[in-house]
Amino acid sequence: MLLSASSSSAQINQELLVNIRGILFEPLQNVSRGNQRLAEGATLCVINTQNEGPQWFLLNTDSIGVNEQLGSISASLALITSIKASPDGQYLAVVSVGEGHPILEVVNLPQLLQIKSYQVLQTIDPYPGSLEIQEWKDGQLYVKSDVLLTEMDKKSGRVPSEYDLSWQETFALNVISGKITGISEGAKNPVEHYTQILLNQQTSELEKDVALAKLLSLGQGELTLSTLIKLLEQEQNPKRINKLLDQISILRNATK
Repeated sequence: MLLSASSSSAQINQELLVNIRGILFEPLQNVSRGNQRLAEGATLCVINTQNEGPQWFLLNTDSIGVNEQLGSISASLALITSIKASPDGQYLAVVSVGEGHPILEVVNLPQLLQIKSYQVLQTIDPYPGSLEIQEWKDGQLYVKSDVLLTEMDKKSGRVPSEYDLSWQETFALNVISGKITGISEGAKNPVEHYTQILLNQQTSELEKDVALAKLLSLGQGELTLSTLIKLLEQEQNPKRINKLLDQISILRNATK
């Protein structure tokens, strides 16, 4: 449910709104505006409205608990679904959604609060996959996605379709460099991700066909004979057996 713009009063009672869908709250720590540090307990609030876009507020920003309306600040897509401030107060991770598709933006938090400028520092577009903010850790933003974000194409800004995953893996974004690294085992080593699918007895035949195709598309540099032989030993489908044998033959010839 989205709220109408008439509901976007600067005097917002956080306790009343906390369970209403379409409203986000994010506690702020170590955040300054200019030379002034925000009061302890300050909270950033976003209200998604139907006719005026996302409305931003700072709640309880001074000793008497006065809330401040920052105004209408739009993200990349229409509906903001998640926000997460970095512990050092420098960045805000924002996930917005349009037609079911999410985009992650990391923006300059002090500028957002001080001059109401939505300065995007980094962007991740997981189309056609999903993405969720997990946490800030060791100066990096941890996210979960069901596409292999480490294979992001610099030209298009998206991950090629052959690198989608069957479940979400964990990745870390370095905001300064823009580099994305794999954190979970399947993110660090996609061979392991697709191997698990092929070894799972509950996986459908179609899912196994897709997983094998993606596994073999990773190239010789990431495949090992031991992995292929392990898959071959448990495989019963003749077509997949032949594909595995062909790849084993290629790898053996390459090592001669």
